[in-house]
Amino acid sequence: MDSTVCRKSEVIPCNQEVENQSSNIQPTFPTRQIHPPRTHANDSQWNNEPNQTSRSSQVKIPHRLKLRQRSKSHGECPSDNTSDSNDKTVPFAKATFPRETVVNNQKPTHSFPEQNQDLLLPEAWCPSALPIDCDLHRWFTHELEDYIERNDARLTSVRDKQRKAVNAIHRVVSELWNDARLEVYGSTYTQLCLPNSDVDCVILLPYPEKPPIDILHELKTKVEGSTWAHHVELLSSARIPVLKLQYVKGRFRVMLDITCGHSLGHSGIQARELVELYKYNMPAMRPLVIILKAHLHSKGLNASYSGGLSSYALVLLVIRFLQFYGDIHTAFLDIHEPEPQCDTQSCFIYTFFRNGVVVWQGTIGMLLVDFLEHHIYFDFHRYGISITNGGEYFDLGVDCTTSPMVCIMDPVRYNHNIGNSFRIHEIVHAWRVWHDQIMQRAPLSEMLT
Repeated sequence: MDSTVCRKSEVIPCNQEVENQSSNIQPTFPTRQIHPPRTHANDSQWNNEPNQTSRSSQVKIPHRLKLRQRSKSHGECPSDNTSDSNDKTVPFAKATFPRETVVNNQKPTHSFPEQNQDLLLPEAWCPSALPIDCDLHRWFTHELEDYIERNDARLTSVRDKQRKAVNAIHRVVSELWNDARLEVYGSTYTQLCLPNSDVDCVILLPYPEKPPIDILHELKTKVEGSTWAHHVELLSSARIPVLKLQYVKGRFRVMLDITCGHSLGHSGIQARELVELYKYNMPAMRPLVIILKAHLHSKGLNASYSGGLSSYALVLLVIRFLQFYGDIHTAFLDIHEPEPQCDTQSCFIYTFFRNGVVVWQGTIGMLLVDFLEHHIYFDFHRYGISITNGGEYFDLGVDCTTSPMVCIMDPVRYNHNIGNSFRIHEIVHAWRVWHDQIMQRAPLSEMLT
């Protein structure tokens, strides 16, 4: 794999405006998305039209699980002389993505290009067949998919409770400010959360007359008189002031984090829309994020204020990792297993295309092992990470190599680093131990404890 040094690109903020709506609109959660997300087939899905996939846009993938190693040119797939005539690389019908719109004479940063010149700075593992047997990666894949299903079932059970908590806060906000709106953002909205994750809410005022800290203090005084509000705490010294509380009703409780949309540096709504776009185009993104987040949570390394890897930083790390695999990502359920020596349980097969050619195909278990192997050997102190302009790893320079922080550029804020992970050495060590446990076939429940 060529490790040509590429220059650091300018990170352009994502110019997205939040539309003003009336204050009586109830905050809503997105419709639950079944894993994995649907694959894009035509432009109608981006125009709120019914999803109708034409036969001409469907691709027939060989039923046999075939692993293909990306060539150095990123545009060719090595031939396999031992395969039969029916097992050939099938050209992929060109997929349509959101139409580009020019904002302030600037080209959009996140347009999912057809051709991505992906130049890696560090020596990295190239997507290829893993050096493990079929039975091992099938076993691990089934473990992961079963965990995702259990996680989704728990998310469904707490969804109504979270909605009640948000509606209770919304009523208080409407009483204080008639023109205010309350919206949900973060991992709860994008469904990249765990059942015990906090619900992030933001107060949007069309014409804010008070600073965010005063608004949150007024809200704190109001909710403290409610019987359902427990452990109300205002973190005024945080970079973005946040009001933390627990909604307790009967035997269940929901943790809420409330911020103000006009706080300096607040980009929750823009980041929410961007993550939704990537999640739609990358079927493997959601299961990878959820299982990695569960592992970090079990090790106490998922909080940025304590030096761990925040949820948003982890999402960007996964997006950059998947960008390396190809420009177009699809997923399908492999119902039949032709190899008798492998487990017969069905699993999802993820296929990655570049320039209309299949460059990699495998399971979520193989992707996770590749993710761990890639970042175990990745030099976080020398290279930064960015997902803009197709994504890149860039050289931080000599002055930054001594910094304990991780450089992960925020795609919606210009030149802003969100990688406040000064415990990255602990995270890498935890990933190395996890990788060894996978090779030893340790139970997933043991890995996540």
